[in-house]
Amino acid sequence: MKILIRASLTVTVLASVTLLISTVFSGCSSKKEAAELNPPPSWVEKKPVVPGYYVGVGGTRKVGTAPEYSAEARKEALADMVADISSRISTSSVLHSIETNAGLSESFTQRIEIETDDYVEGFEPYDDYETETMYWVYYRIDKTTYHERKEQKKKEAIDNAQAKLQAGDNLLEQLRPVEALKPFVEGITALKNYLGEETQSQYKGQQLDIGSQLYNRIKALHKSLSIKNNTDALSFKSGSVVQDPVNFSVSYQQQPIAQIPVSFHYTGGYLANDRVLSNNEGKVSCILGQISGAGDHTLEATIVWEDLLNGSTSDLQVRGLLKSFAPVKASTSIKVLRPTIQLVLNKELCKQVNCILVKDQFAAFANQNEMHIKDTADYQIRIKASYSQGPSAADFTAVFIEGEHLITNAKGQVIKSIKARRLRGVGKSTKAAKYEALKAFIRDANNRYWPELLDEVQ
Repeated sequence: MKILIRASLTVTVLASVTLLISTVFSGCSSKKEAAELNPPPSWVEKKPVVPGYYVGVGGTRKVGTAPEYSAEARKEALADMVADISSRISTSSVLHSIETNAGLSESFTQRIEIETDDYVEGFEPYDDYETETMYWVYYRIDKTTYHERKEQKKKEAIDNAQAKLQAGDNLLEQLRPVEALKPFVEGITALKNYLGEETQSQYKGQQLDIGSQLYNRIKALHKSLSIKNNTDALSFKSGSVVQDPVNFSVSYQQQPIAQIPVSFHYTGGYLANDRVLSNNEGKVSCILGQISGAGDHTLEATIVWEDLLNGSTSDLQVRGLLKSFAPVKASTSIKVLRPTIQLVLNKELCKQVNCILVKDQFAAFANQNEMHIKDTADYQIRIKASYSQGPSAADFTAVFIEGEHLITNAKGQVIKSIKARRLRGVGKSTKAAKYEALKAFIRDANNRYWPELLDEVQ
């Protein structure tokens, strides 16, 4: 019985293996037959050269749905076609001016993504090819048709840009430069696909390159903007609160101008409001608020040219192209001085014990924090403490000390107080015990309490 079962299993396994091998070879044979029946056209292997036509070939893997991979192959083919069409940048073009003056190294086609459908209007699908895993498409456009349509679209773009140039010039004549910037930038946007070419047209009786005229207007407008500080240098005590504004003046061709965005940067710390618009007198102001730290700092005010561009066009590529002008800025030097400080002790603390120890420790603390000690100071550190008798044993006695540390301003107003922990001193006499307790009390203050109090004012 066992022999029969084993024989049956062996026959079944052999049959399965035979079927698998047959399926594999059948599949390979089917793929081979399919490839033989549907061989790739020559244009898949090598991009064709067709007289009188611009050609583009694109291929992609079949990932996603058919519309998705078809669109991707189409995009690749059109990009391939545009590479054939693209011409050298004219030396009289806007792009050449930007690359020469701004020192840009990238080409226009690298920086600005051309909307291919518009740029090569009139293209047509010529052929396609696919396998189980890949899809290719072949597009072409008649050169004569392309150039005719391109010239028509270019003329429409130049006419549009020329109208924008006229509108901007009219606003400049009315001394409205901020409003004039918008049509100038819109004109550049209209010419976006032709900024590497000549864009000649008749304007005010002269044959001019409209793109270059627009770009030069924008450049001149930027150059005519200026900002100046109202004060070269200021100084403040660390810990003080400055509510008086630091002022700057914005102008266009030396005349005050409103609605110019300005950003502030202070190297000494955070600003509550770091971006403002100039008012009708061209003024912008910054309030420093709480002053901290010490040393030499700078408050810098910069005209935010990018904000002006952002308000003129939504086209990211054009904004990127026009933002490369040098920043227009001004600054005021801010010197932050350490506040002066004074030590005030209550009489009980020094009644029986020489407090020179306390004064020496405080002098060392002030020196370490670069603060000057004065009798009439910006701040006072006050020490209030009292002693209490502790237990005695043999020749030794104990004394406890407790109290608080405070910092006050010049008017005597308490800024912060800290209750000190209770400490013990031991000595052969009450006076000696008090001295030891005081040493521990001041050591604690130097390490823990005084730095915390000082943080409140610097």
